[in-house]
Amino acid sequence: MLSPLETLIRGKEGKHASVIACAKQKGKLFFILVKSPGNWSEWKFPGGRVENGENIKQAAKREFAEETGKENVVEDLKFFRKEKNKEIFFFFFYVFFHSFRSFRKDLKERGDEGEEVKIFSIDEMKSMQGFFQPHREVFLRFLKEECHGEGLNKNGIPVLA
Repeated sequence: MLSPLETLIRGKEGKHASVIACAKQKGKLFFILVKSPGNWSEWKFPGGRVENGENIKQAAKREFAEETGKENVVEDLKFFRKEKNKEIFFFFFYVFFHSFRSFRKDLKERGDEGEEVKIFSIDEMKSMQGFFQPHREVFLRFLKEECHGEGLNKNGIPVLA
């Protein structure tokens, strides 16, 4: 049986776009993760392959909407980083929801292809088992580079560049 990364790579050279979506509630950051159905499934940021005719931002928006039900975030997407693994370029964007209510609103329990969709606290994600390793590494970089470690400044406000 293939690992999640091997499954993703097999026959799918090209570009992959993912969205790191977060919101603050009671001084803590929360994130949306998805888990595809199957034996090797691990939690990851919503995302998928860039289709022909799409740019990476359009793909990120489409995949995010398909997997979470949340539409109209493309205007708020900010580019975070690009990674390469084997034959695929992974592009990561982020979006911060200024209201936890808007973060939860219209969030599906299942994505269009059966993905499980959940919200996790920053603490849960730091210690999570079954977090797709390439996405875990990007998450830790995101906390360090965009959220200055814990994601909140001394006043409890998310510090996102």
